[in-house]
Amino acid sequence: MPSMRNRGGTSMNIIPTFRQGRTYEHQQGEPGPIGGFCILILISLILIGIPAWCTLSETRNFASLAAFQEVREVGVTALSESSPAGSVVGLQSEGPISAVVSDESFGIEVEALALSRETEYCQWSEHQTRTCQKCERTVHAKDGTSSTESYDCDCIVNYYYSKSWHHHRIPSALFDQPAAHHNPQRDPFPSQTTVAKGGASIAVKSGSPLRASLGPEMLSAVRAPWHRVVWGAQSTRAADSASNKGRKARAGASWFGKDRTRHEPLARLASTPASPAATREGFAYVDQGGWFFSPHEAGMQETLLKAVGQALEGSLLDWQVGDFLPACTAGDVRVRFAVKDPGKVSVLAQVASPATRPLSSSSSKAPCREGSCAPTAQLEPYRTKAGPPVGLVHGGLESPQRMLDLEEDDSRWRALGPRLALFALWSPLVARLGAVALTGADPATAPCFMCWLQLAGAVWCAALGASWLLAGWPLLGASGAAFGLAALLGEAARKGLPPARVRGGWRAAWCMLARWAGLPPEWRVEAGYRGTLAEPAPSNTDDGDDSAVYAFVPKKQDEDEEAQIEISSVLVTATMIDG
Repeated sequence: MPSMRNRGGTSMNIIPTFRQGRTYEHQQGEPGPIGGFCILILISLILIGIPAWCTLSETRNFASLAAFQEVREVGVTALSESSPAGSVVGLQSEGPISAVVSDESFGIEVEALALSRETEYCQWSEHQTRTCQKCERTVHAKDGTSSTESYDCDCIVNYYYSKSWHHHRIPSALFDQPAAHHNPQRDPFPSQTTVAKGGASIAVKSGSPLRASLGPEMLSAVRAPWHRVVWGAQSTRAADSASNKGRKARAGASWFGKDRTRHEPLARLASTPASPAATREGFAYVDQGGWFFSPHEAGMQETLLKAVGQALEGSLLDWQVGDFLPACTAGDVRVRFAVKDPGKVSVLAQVASPATRPLSSSSSKAPCREGSCAPTAQLEPYRTKAGPPVGLVHGGLESPQRMLDLEEDDSRWRALGPRLALFALWSPLVARLGAVALTGADPATAPCFMCWLQLAGAVWCAALGASWLLAGWPLLGASGAAFGLAALLGEAARKGLPPARVRGGWRAAWCMLARWAGLPPEWRVEAGYRGTLAEPAPSNTDDGDDSAVYAFVPKKQDEDEEAQIEISSVLVTATMIDG
């Protein structure tokens, strides 16, 4: 359905809208100084950020693996009434889990371990298509030599706009038509995840009645799938998976026909009309999809400024078909919720206080409710010496060893992303910049060189990841061997370099960066070109023949001589024969 309505009449349209923007013709296809500097900053962040990200990731991976190894060495025992304080225990639940999580902003209260609020925004997004021709121009170096480079020219740029729901807000100030496609930046209730503040009480699967109490710190990293919450006439609990072998599931996903949605009775939203979300921002629950919707109401000042902006940019009377279709209004906000509510859990933690029976009043003759008189042990994360605290709560029934294996696999998978970025994105950039700075040759024209350099980076990543498992001298030895192997691979790759086209040095590296960013030629002047014709030199001959003198730059020069001599040229007289 394109729209959903609640009893009060509030509607939320979900059909996307498209509009045609303006078309420009540019003689120069380069982004210009401002755009070039933005691209340059982005490339610099990649060159600096990826190694920092990889270092942080490897440090966390090492600390996590060391913490899990310490837990294995300490030993995990089954929780019992005699488990002393400070011991590391494992348990499996039996029966329902008692935990309540709430979102006070929306007046929502659900029986679950964790509650996720997912906020989406109706926003315009800008798209463009660019069609350019290839032109050539002559660029001059500092020593007078010149070369020819190709660039984009005679470009036709078309702008398009689409309006739909997004997980983030989109600034529209830099749009080509910011007034016609204005995005209000209202964000009254951003996305967040909360856990049961009162913790959770679990009936332990054991030979005698026993319960375990988990604090909020234990519930902050529950490994269980998210179930989307929908309020309606029926009330059903989403089917729990028998095990937790796979990756985390998306909220509300349907796997092979299984309904993973949590249905709650509509009566549990009795407090929502008086909640801050409803009274301050006008949120109302709509009947389909579990969404709470808040329409954007533009004030007089916003409406006036938008009209003035549209008049200035020429879009005030630009009516299109998309303007008359039912769609959300830019600035609308919608929110839905998901919960982690496994029917059974497995826990690995440390005993904070041994199991004790609850105090009972002698005057009270009321019978014990289910589990209320069972001894309860307080559990907390185990504080390791080698890494972060270890407190695991997994959905399903798993052994402690299996839980540790799953966490170690997750840690290794998280470290794989930065390693791949270092190998596939950072290594080629550094290889090209380093090669042109040292030799003046661009290895992009020699695929063999790039393969060798990336292989060196792959060996370094693999050795680094493996060496984190070692300590002391073995760590230094493994790291030294990795760097030594990378140096040998780099030396072997150097022999496959193409002929140098520019004089090496930091200026050559800067010019390559500037070309990637699209900066104009006058901002990236090379020190000198090699193997190319220089500007015509003055002739001392007066015989009137059609001859010209050109200066050639040799392809290879000794590095010591380059520091003293600006250019070494050989005069060659080319006699032009009149046809």
